[in-house]
Amino acid sequence: MNEEFRINPMIPLLINLADKRKRFVLFCGAGVSKEAGVPAGHDILFDILSKIYQQQQKREKYSKEEVVKWYHQKEGLKNMTYSELLSLIYPGMEQRRLYLNSFFEDKQPRASHLMIAKMVKLGLIRFIITTNFDNLIEKALDLEGLRDKYSVISTNDQAKNSDTWDKVEVCRIYKIHGDKDQGIIRNSPKELERLDEFIERDFQEIINRHGVIVLGYSGEDEGVMRCFERREYHRYPIYWIYKTEVNPRVKNMILNQDGVLIKYESASDFLNELLERIEMVWRSCETDTVDVIKNAYGQIIIRNNPLEIKAKIEKESEHYLKAVQFAYESVGQNPNWEDLWKIHVELIEKANRNIILAEQLLKFEISKGWEEFINFFERLYSINKSGDRYGPDGMINYLFYSLFLVIGSIALSFERFKELRKLFSVKRLFRDRMEYILEWNIIASYIEQKAKADSKKWYVPRFQYLIELIDIGKFPIKKDELREFVVDFDFLCFVYTVKKPVSRYFPYWYPCSVYYLDHRVPIFLQKIKLDDEYCEKIAKDLFNDTKDNLRRFIKSEAKASYVKLSNQMQGIEPQIYNPFNELFRDE
Repeated sequence: MNEEFRINPMIPLLINLADKRKRFVLFCGAGVSKEAGVPAGHDILFDILSKIYQQQQKREKYSKEEVVKWYHQKEGLKNMTYSELLSLIYPGMEQRRLYLNSFFEDKQPRASHLMIAKMVKLGLIRFIITTNFDNLIEKALDLEGLRDKYSVISTNDQAKNSDTWDKVEVCRIYKIHGDKDQGIIRNSPKELERLDEFIERDFQEIINRHGVIVLGYSGEDEGVMRCFERREYHRYPIYWIYKTEVNPRVKNMILNQDGVLIKYESASDFLNELLERIEMVWRSCETDTVDVIKNAYGQIIIRNNPLEIKAKIEKESEHYLKAVQFAYESVGQNPNWEDLWKIHVELIEKANRNIILAEQLLKFEISKGWEEFINFFERLYSINKSGDRYGPDGMINYLFYSLFLVIGSIALSFERFKELRKLFSVKRLFRDRMEYILEWNIIASYIEQKAKADSKKWYVPRFQYLIELIDIGKFPIKKDELREFVVDFDFLCFVYTVKKPVSRYFPYWYPCSVYYLDHRVPIFLQKIKLDDEYCEKIAKDLFNDTKDNLRRFIKSEAKASYVKLSNQMQGIEPQIYNPFNELFRDE
């Protein structure tokens, strides 16, 4: 007798998700935020009841069982709503908001939140429905660059007055039990009997028309379970992910709707495997290469295992540096500029994985991983033994310069100034002296030759051709997201070297970006002048100084040094634009 063939229930789910038609929605319960140390609603309810019980009974010590028994015996008390209970202790709205926020202070997104945000970024889902009150999913979406691209519905009025759910393009979060930021949450038995009218309307329609993935939810809430049981399940199935035994009501609902129960130790374990398997599907189809790489590295970073991160950095660095060394040795001693340019572009394309890995490290502030990563720069920097800008040495020179600007720009975009400080402090032994990474600021000769052949002025192309590579998509970061930061980071290097000169002979980084500023002040300089929080962060993290000192330094020393640099170039280049004049025009 042949045994019945069974497949992993994950397979049909991931195949339906991988086509990016957004047929499924995500329903998140308390288990999703538990790993971040966020209390469940019943924990907050017990805290409120304990405060009341202690004073009513005039008892300092008591057990949880005593409080629960007392609560259920008090008819007037157990029928009160969560908000009414909260108002007994904290009658003012601001008092209630501050009390609720005390449970969520300093809580940051953990693996499950970050992977949920990744699913939105990858175009796998557009609706997240949650019983949680925290804002950790929103924080994770912001980290993915999706700020202002999602909306949150947490009250009946918001659901009533917002665009209908079918108009949502990127993402909408429904917080069906309220939002701690508004100081209004629902969690008493009376409140959980049914959802607010318009919240329930949207919830019911969305789960009727989509498949549902349920994570970290016990199925104890009457209002939510009633909607699940009324679901028009003939369209798409429901997948209920659980850790321990599910209650009979959930089992019955899953059975009636031909749903699927899938057991996992945690929400993050489930999401990690789901994303890895989707990545496998995409790899087999050879589509979305950049997204696939980002997702793969993102999973490693999110797990935050130092040994795993170190191994991945070493593997990608070694792989890329071998390719660079091979190109360096095989190009010959007297190659023409066309060959050098072609190899340069090819090596830039091969650096995609290293650039994406740096982006993920910076995005999630993995400091130890960043220290490991900048060794990659030092090793690349050292391939040019002579320091010359001709032939293969010049190719290494310009390759280093291009990658340095792009990865530095990513750090600037995430405001990772501590990481930039570590990068700027890298040195190598060169001709019996220690050389800083910022000293290597010279153009490769084949770029000059390419400029002449293209009838372009020679002093621009060091920066110009980097921008061209970004424009034609040779970097994995979108040009709209990066180009402005590349320009500003180049100018930041100048400001940094004025504060900390790198050598006696050529103390300042020469910013080619001024040709691309279109007579505007770099954004980071504007923010230093106008944004106290930003100025304090960059002053402390990058310059180890105060914001007032940094502003005085930029207004006087940096401005004077820029004029001096401009004067040195007279006779070679036209007078270059001075953004400091514009910045301090009104002072």
